[in-house]
Amino acid sequence: MNELIITASPIDITGNFEEIKAELIENLKTFEIAVTDENLAEAKKMATDLNKLAKQIDDVRKAKATEFKAPVVAFEAKVKELTTLILNGRAKIIEQTEVYENKVRELCKKLLTEELTRLYEALAVSPEYRTANIEKLAISSNLTGNMKLTKKAADAVLEMVQADKNVQDTVNSRIA
Repeated sequence: MNELIITASPIDITGNFEEIKAELIENLKTFEIAVTDENLAEAKKMATDLNKLAKQIDDVRKAKATEFKAPVVAFEAKVKELTTLILNGRAKIIEQTEVYENKVRELCKKLLTEELTRLYEALAVSPEYRTANIEKLAISSNLTGNMKLTKKAADAVLEMVQADKNVQDTVNSRIA
């Protein structure tokens, strides 16, 4: 797969900021007044005019910021689409893996049950003494490459059956 290559040109935002700043500093001097009863209405109008000017400049800022963000938003959408494709592919693999592992565990459990039954029969353990629990042994590592029980798993089942047989023998000897 190709490596993701991203190129970008750094944004260079220019404007007549210094010119406007100098003009504002000069013009704001006219607003430096001592408010009195005679100029109260004019002071309020000046404050309103300044508020309108600040809003006008802020509106330009917001519009330009939205315009400048557009390429970043488009970039993020493209990258998100790629990661979504990858994660969807991963999810499918994980799902298939779980299905396969469940099948392997079921096969292992089936083989363990068959071995357990065979050993109970071979050692003549009565049904009331058959208490072995093979659930913990039903794991994929207890199968060989050709899907047979490992010697370790078979030995563990044999130990369980022998323990049940020993209990049966002990009870029978006490009864006798």
